[in-house]
Formats: sequence, structure tokens, C-alpha cells
Amino acid sequence: MEELPLGPKRRSYPGHVAARHAKAIAGPSQSMLSKWHGDVALLLGRVTHRRTPADLEQASTLRRQISAAQTDFRQSRRQSGELAEHSLLRDIDRSYAFLLEQLQALDGDSGKGGHM
Repeated sequence: MEELPLGPKRRSYPGHVAARHAKAIAGPSQSMLSKWHGDVALLLGRVTHRRTPADLEQASTLRRQISAAQTDFRQSRRQSGELAEHSLLRDIDRSYAFLLEQLQALDGDSGKGGHM
């Protein structure tokens, strides 16, 4: 059987190359953010009715972990040059901010109204 010659390789579309690089930067954050979204949702559901010191400690631990990861992510994003403004990377940064806002609101409510 005769093999057909392969044609010239197609050039990658610049948008696909950028998306591939953005995914490489975002990948580690995406998996952790998925877990943290679940953790924060469960925590917020639990404290709706009753807030315990253990809940507040878990919120504090999550806040420290997420904040440290956000700092690392932002450093990687800054170092990525023009890619820093890719929509995927902006979305990841917004996701970090959202989680931290949720945890901050929980902490801000901790002194109110005898929930504990």
C-alpha cells in the first residue's frame, strides 16, 4: 500500500496558541477553585442556621489558603506578559475574589446577633 505524502503542517491560529498558554497558567488554580467553591458553599450553608467556632476557624483557614493561592496566581499572571488580560485568566482572578468576598462577609457577620 502506497503512503500518501503529508502536506505542510498547518500553522496554529494565534488565538488557539494564546488559549493553550492561558490554560497552562490557569490549570492549577482551576482545580483548587473547584474544590474551594464546594467548601465555601457547604460552610455558608452550615452557618445559615448556626455558627460554631469550628466554622469560623474553617473560614479563616480557607481565607488564608485562597488568598495565598490568589497571590501566586496574580504573580504568574503578571509574568505572562500580554497574556495577562486573557479572559480565562481574568475569570480565574474574579473567582478568587468572589470566594474571598464570601468568606469576608461570613467573618463580618460573626459578631452579629447571637448566631454562635
